[in-house]
Amino acid sequence: MNEEKKQKQTEFYETIGKKIKRYRKAKSWTQTDLSEKADVTQGYISDIEKGKARLNVDAFVSICNALEISTSDVLKDQEKVKPIDTKLLLAISQLDPKDRMKLFETYELIKEKAIKTR
Repeated sequence: MNEEKKQKQTEFYETIGKKIKRYRKAKSWTQTDLSEKADVTQGYISDIEKGKARLNVDAFVSICNALEISTSDVLKDQEKVKPIDTKLLLAISQLDPKDRMKLFETYELIKEKAIKTR
């Protein structure tokens, strides 16, 4: 593998690790909490978050399931998403559909009011 490909691969794993860490912290979990829920070692979680570990598919799916997120949430480009946005998305995703709809309706009312006051 040439150096450019190695660098891209390293950057990919570092990005994945940062995203997993962001989702873990949004739940206020320690690495140990996540490792127990995902049935992997705490050291492996640490290495993943640092971009040092090469995730296998089973571990990746297990970690995403433990975090209650989809694998695509981690794989898609989210570098512009701030930690508070991640917390909001996780909180909203854990609401039941009725409460999610109520939250959306409340948001729409606030947005309407903000537009009218401009």
